[in-house]
Amino acid sequence: DGFQGKVCNVIHELVNGKGSWQTMVLGLFCILILYLFKYQLRPRLSKKWSLLGNLGPITVMFIMIPWMAMTGGQVFGGEIKLVGSVCKLKNPDSLFHPECLPKLRWPLSVTDLNITTNNSTSNSNHIYSIFSFTATSFSQLLGKAIAVAMIGYMESMTIAKTVARTRSQETGVPIKINPSKELVALGVCNLVCSQMSGYPVTGSFSRTAVNADSGAQTQFAAMFAAMLVGIALLTLTPILKYIPKLALAAIVLIAILKLIKIREALFL
Repeated sequence: DGFQGKVCNVIHELVNGKGSWQTMVLGLFCILILYLFKYQLRPRLSKKWSLLGNLGPITVMFIMIPWMAMTGGQVFGGEIKLVGSVCKLKNPDSLFHPECLPKLRWPLSVTDLNITTNNSTSNSNHIYSIFSFTATSFSQLLGKAIAVAMIGYMESMTIAKTVARTRSQETGVPIKINPSKELVALGVCNLVCSQMSGYPVTGSFSRTAVNADSGAQTQFAAMFAAMLVGIALLTLTPILKYIPKLALAAIVLIAILKLIKIREALFL
């Protein structure tokens, strides 16, 4: 279990010949494309055309999605793991898929979850309300909620300070992080997300790295990304299911390279 267990499991499978060389080849292919865009093309572009240097991830998607769609994920005799559909489509031939968008709904309590699990057929018309959230449910969730909130806040502050320090070193302009505003922002996001049956919201190391590597400067980048995600869920779900997981992994790997400081790690 955990990160170390997963690494050991991967090494064990590779040693025993259970690894997929097809996945490795395609992964290296994606990394090569991203590397050429980021470290070869981008430094040679003028400021006017610097945006072209950030098109590596899009180029990878334009290559991999049609390839996986035509082959069904079967490449060189091996199966490539795909992201798959994020929701069950009611009408796959339709242009719009509103069923994939999050719905406003009061969070289920522990009692409601037990009712749903044990009586899914007889209680299908059960109406969930705020009054069904009992004191027992609250006591069961309180400790875990505090732990999730603290870990999420520490993770968010860690990646925020890391990116801010890296950007300050690149631009020469000091960037300060306001912990209080970060805490308020996380709280508001989690309150909104809880009404849509979402996961707890924190600052993601991988997504923040990709966002910063793409040249994001303000919060409008996150707003624009959220709008694109909504449009993708509404119209592109049948297409995006063919994204290979290895392509996403390659994008994250290239994005976090400059955030890894070997000397600091050795010092620690």
